Amino acid sequence: MKKNLIIIPAYNEEKNIENVIESAIKDAPFCDLIVINDGSTDNTEEIVKKHGVGIISHPFNLGYGESLYSGYKYAYNKNYKNVISIDGDGQHNPIEIKKLINYFKEKKSDMVIGSRYLEDSKHRTSYIRNIGSKLLSFITSNILRKKFTDTTSGFRILNKKTIEFLLKHDYFTSGYFATDMIFLLTLNNFKIGEIPINVNKRVQGKSMFNVLQTFYYIYKTTLSVFTIILHNLIFKRIKR
Repeated sequence: MKKNLIIIPAYNEEKNIENVIESAIKDAPFCDLIVINDGSTDNTEEIVKKHGVGIISHPFNLGYGESLYSGYKYAYNKNYKNVISIDGDGQHNPIEIKKLINYFKEKKSDMVIGSRYLEDSKHRTSYIRNIGSKLLSFITSNILRKKFTDTTSGFRILNKKTIEFLLKHDYFTSGYFATDMIFLLTLNNFKIGEIPINVNKRVQGKSMFNVLQTFYYIYKTTLSVFTIILHNLIFKRIKR
């Protein structure tokens, strides 16, 4: 067993998952790999099994946060030292994983995020999603007084200590984990960093976000963030 585990949440990604798996095996041979099949109704599960990599299948669609929970719980139980998450749609390039791990080790971080916006990149997304992502990063940076450029990125590496903390707090049941994870960890003195990455354009399939879903996501994330802040303040007062 290797020290690093790649987890790939996937929901109806039959058109993309094969390339993602093959790229991960080729470009990150120093990592084990598991796919979290989140109740797909297409051939995602069959394609994953054909490649002989690890798979956890949910009986029905539970959401991205629950998929991460399954992956991180598996990693923790199997005693992996570090866990890298990449999306199943092919937008994250596994060749960037080595750079992510090297920075993670060099800075002795607890979590490192691959940012699409830290430097100029070729990545282009819809106007509304771009605005939403940058707005959440702006809010996060100003409240925490530390600059973050891509709080919604799913390309991340975490160490076992961080995963244990998140599992203990039953964190992944939140559907709005990406940004509020940064709040929860920062407020509890975990060290978080960012590195610039390039991402691929989605070749097949459709994004889960349209205009209304993007605004709803921003609204719910903001509520979740302030809940975390309030809980943290109350807990600290009780602890004193």
